[in-house]
Order: sequence, then C-alpha cells, then structure tokens
Amino acid sequence: MLIQIQNGNFLNFLSSNILNTINFHGPRTGLINGEYYEVFNTPKSYFLNIIIYRLPFYFTILILISYFFILTKKLTIKNEFENFNIKFLILNIIPYFPIVITIIMGIGVYDNLRLFLFVIPFLSIIGSLSLYQLINSFKNSLNLKIISSLVIVLFSLSLYRFISLTPYQYDYINYSSIKFKNSEYKWEHDYWGTSYKELILNIKDNFSNEEIKKLKIANCVGDDTLLYYLYRYLGINKIYRNKHQHKANHVVLINRADLRIFNNPDVERFVGKDGVINVKDLEKIVRTPGVKTTCNKRFSGKDVVTVSRNGVILSTLRKLDN
Repeated sequence: MLIQIQNGNFLNFLSSNILNTINFHGPRTGLINGEYYEVFNTPKSYFLNIIIYRLPFYFTILILISYFFILTKKLTIKNEFENFNIKFLILNIIPYFPIVITIIMGIGVYDNLRLFLFVIPFLSIIGSLSLYQLINSFKNSLNLKIISSLVIVLFSLSLYRFISLTPYQYDYINYSSIKFKNSEYKWEHDYWGTSYKELILNIKDNFSNEEIKKLKIANCVGDDTLLYYLYRYLGINKIYRNKHQHKANHVVLINRADLRIFNNPDVERFVGKDGVINVKDLEKIVRTPGVKTTCNKRFSGKDVVTVSRNGVILSTLRKLDN
C-alpha cells in the first residue's frame, strides 16, 4: 500500500483521512506489562493491570481510603450533603457499570484507559472525599498525619514524572517501574503518534534540503497523521506501506504493538496480493508464533533522529539496512 497526497491536493487527503477514521477498527494486539494480548480476546485482568501499573499510586490510595471511611462510617463530609448515600451510589455506578459490562461481555479494549477516560472525573470525586477528610482531620490524628504525608510524597513523585513527560502525559507509568526507562518494552509508548510532529521538526533541523528530497519513508502505524506532518514541514507526499516497504530507505517508528505479517512465510498464505487480510483469518494470524511484536522491533537499521522522554524512545526515524 502506498499512502500519498496526490498532486499536492490536500483536500483529497483530508477526505481520505476522514474516511479512514470512520472505517478504523482499532489495533489487533496490545501490550500489558510485557505480555502481548489479543484485543478481540482482552484478558479479564485488563483493568486491574491498569490500576496497578498505570494509575498514580496516590490516586488509587485516596480512592481506597474513601471506601474505607464510608464502610467504617468515619466520613464526616457526608453530613454536609442531602441524600449522600444515593448520590454516592450513583457516583459509583457511572464509572464501574461500563467497566463491569466490558469485562462480562468480553469487549476488546486497547490504549489503556483511552476508551474509558470519562470515568476519571467520577473516580477523582470519590478520591477527593478522603482527601477532604485527611486535610480537615490532619491536626487531630497521628495516623492521619502519616497517611497524609505518604499521599503528599506519592503525589510529588507522580507530579515530577508527569512534568518530565510533557507533553506526552498519557504515556504515564506509575512507580511500579522505578525508572521510566524500564517500562520501554513492557507497555506501548506514544500509541497515538503524537510525537510525530516533534520528530518531523527534528528531521528538518538535522537534514539538509537535498537529504530530505532523497528520503523514502515507510512507517508502521498512524499513516495520515504522519503524512500530514511530512507534507507540511518536509514536502514529502507519500509513505510506503506493507508490500511497498522495500522501496523505502528510512522508516518512522513508535513501539505500538503490531503483527509481523508481511514478508513472513508463516502467514503469507493469509495475505492477499493487495495486502488485504480476511477477518476470518485474523485469529489464525495473531496466534501464529513470532507474529506478535512492536513496530520498533520489525525493522533493522540505525536510529538517526529520535524523540524521547526519561530514556524511553517515543518515536524515531530509522535508516534501514540495505
């Protein structure tokens, strides 16, 4: 497949982008704490893993403390609201109901909590109840002072990591990975391709105009987003994909979970001449040994321009080996 802005016609490219978005079916594989999983067979422990490894520790602790205060009837703020119990019940139903339904019905989930970001404000309100209690009772209890101090320390650590990831905070991993670098091949980083703009601008700064004209770029995911920035800043109007990748001399990569399908003798019988794969063959392909990978492991070569945060490469331009 050759992705291209034909004749410099950006309007056609824009309409194509809209159609591709409408027809987007999501990724086929994901990566959780170093383990690949099939999106159409998302593990029941998916959300638990997100809580343990992705959510800030202080956030999870505050939510748990709120439930503890509720169960032990020590939450004094409830006396300031009418029908607090009913409101608290509704506050819990809104975020947890869709999660429970997703688990029971085995709905495919990917990109961490991206499809469930609407639950965060409600969970934040639940956590804020215990935060309010800790602040107001700080002077009266040694235990609450210790808990409050722990929350402050964890909040400060999380804030530091959030700031250091700017502007890619959605890439956050909590301190289950003490060093952010250790999470590089455990989770997908920059699964939205939002660092493409920074990468393209870095290429513009590091390559001469003559070198840019000689670039033949392949990529793994995010065709339209990448092509937009290539065309806008470098004047490059095409990307080489799938069976055309052999024509490229460079590739733009993120570490999105992917399938090693093309030029793979183990699954080539499932791939049509035009690169199309039948849905009925997808399960066979995904479960073939050695097919699951990440984009940045598929291509051999030397990284010449990168975008990174805290030692983790988010996106890179790689010069392909001949």
